[in-house]
This record gives sequence, C-alpha cells and structure tokens, in this order.
Amino acid sequence: MDLYILRHGIAAERGDPKYPNDDDRPLTEEGQKKTLKIARRMKELDLAFDLILSSSLARARQTAEIAASVLGCKNKLKFSRHLAPGGSKRELVHEFSKRKRVLLVGAGEMAE
Repeated sequence: MDLYILRHGIAAERGDPKYPNDDDRPLTEEGQKKTLKIARRMKELDLAFDLILSSSLARARQTAEIAASVLGCKNKLKFSRHLAPGGSKRELVHEFSKRKRVLLVGAGEMAE
C-alpha cells in the first residue's frame, strides 16, 4: 500500500471570534491558493488514489475537496471521524487497509 498524508492548508487563526467552534475554522484565501498549487503539483506527478480519506473538520474537508477536484477523483473522497482529534487510530487503519493508494487529509492530532 502507498499511503500519502496531506495536512490541511493555512486556516483561520485558532481563537478567531468568527469561529468559536475550532472544527469550523476554514482555509484562508492564502490557504486555498497554496492547497490548489500543491494539488496541481500532485497531478503533475501523476498521483492517483483509490481513496481520499479526510477529517470532516472544515479546513481538512476544504483541503481534501480541492485535491479531489484537481485530481479528478471527487467520487473517491470520503470523510472519517477517526481523522479528527480524538479519533481511533485502529478504526482509521481499518477504514483504508484494503486500498492500494490512499491520501489521508487531517486537521489535528489523534488520541492514542
């Protein structure tokens, strides 16, 4: 299996009063542009995935959606609560263990 990990793009600052719930912090305009640039470079490298598995946190979701769109694999994009803070590593591995090439998009540290 080939496993790729993509950290979310630049997001609104933690503690921004516009986003009292940290899960809702979106990518900034710069974060969107840089994520698009990275996704285009991934395409130039002919990267293709059986599955793009993302945290459902806003910033990770946006990052994954940009990547999936550029790579032409929106139908392979899924969301997992196990990629969010407090997610289960064991359950996460179970979600993608039978795939050949996987891109994980995350937004935070996972619990042990």
